[in-house]
Amino acid sequence: MSKPVFAVDKKLWLKSHEMQVMIMKTKKQMTPAALTIMNAADRAKYDTEAKKIVAHRDILAQLLKGSVYSLNKYSLEEIAAGIGLNVYVDEVPLEPGNSNFRQIKANRGQKKNSVVQQMNPIQSEIGEGSITMDIVVEVHVGDFYALIDVEVQTAEPSNYILENRKEVYAARLLTMQKNLYFSNDNYSDALDVYTIWIQLYEDVNVCTERTYKISHRHGEDDEQEQVEFKSHIVDVQVNLKREPKDVAEMFGLLYTLFSKNVNVSEKLNIMEERYHIPITEEIEEGVNTMRSIFDGEIEKLQQQYDGILADALKKKEEEAKKAARRAVKEANHRASEREKARYEQIKELGRKKGISEDFLNDIAKIYSK
Repeated sequence: MSKPVFAVDKKLWLKSHEMQVMIMKTKKQMTPAALTIMNAADRAKYDTEAKKIVAHRDILAQLLKGSVYSLNKYSLEEIAAGIGLNVYVDEVPLEPGNSNFRQIKANRGQKKNSVVQQMNPIQSEIGEGSITMDIVVEVHVGDFYALIDVEVQTAEPSNYILENRKEVYAARLLTMQKNLYFSNDNYSDALDVYTIWIQLYEDVNVCTERTYKISHRHGEDDEQEQVEFKSHIVDVQVNLKREPKDVAEMFGLLYTLFSKNVNVSEKLNIMEERYHIPITEEIEEGVNTMRSIFDGEIEKLQQQYDGILADALKKKEEEAKKAARRAVKEANHRASEREKARYEQIKELGRKKGISEDFLNDIAKIYSK
């Protein structure tokens, strides 16, 4: 029975198996494994397109309604109308003193656009260059007035704790308001801030909102005035493995946008028919770009797998040739040993008959030819 192709080399087989599993996973859905195989340039391009799509005013309104509890009572139209003039993508630096956020106030009164106004001219790869917040916007709907940062996380970070990063971003939204929304010691005039973290790699569909609270430690437990803190952190955990059922529409929209189980034409149709989002040229281009980047990574994986398979076949062929040569050599050796034994038997018989040793050697030489 012949051995499997990869039976010759166990390491090669394991590597091939891992490649097959990764190909199947990436074809089925968006996974952290799929994103980690992308080179830095493709990863940065994919993330940029994801941010631009989420930053579209109609899509952003859906996400805000589903993730911010205080906005849930308003209609999508009211929320979309309350989103500030500009939606800033990769423009607000995390570093203090570098904020260009004062443009928000300078641009008030101008006509709103449905898409991103401009992009940060500083382009940097993942993990390099200056750090900027993904999507920053001012939202004013009824009695709700806040600064909101939306972060799109396509893969779980491995070099830091995400919860700590969330706190830093929320603090930055507060401190950047000095001399813009409040001055001197008028801290109560600062706007509430929300950092919304869309995590596209989870196994559940869950949205949680958290803020600070006062815990009694020492002294008399007198009733204290209820303090409303300015900082809110919202986690939106999204499962892209299967279509969500019986959950907020926000999860269905995110699944439609980012799951690989939904092809491009289906995405655009569902967005328009189910979520009533006008399909603009920018949205269609962004969806197609993300898909093409992802399909390109699938093709690279397949090429790597094909290369491994070809190497395995070559190794098996070489091993088969070596095995054949060993078999021939061993057969010849066994035949030679049998012939030697027969020569010795003939010589022993000749000695018993009184035949001379020289004559027996001559006979053996003739027999061996």
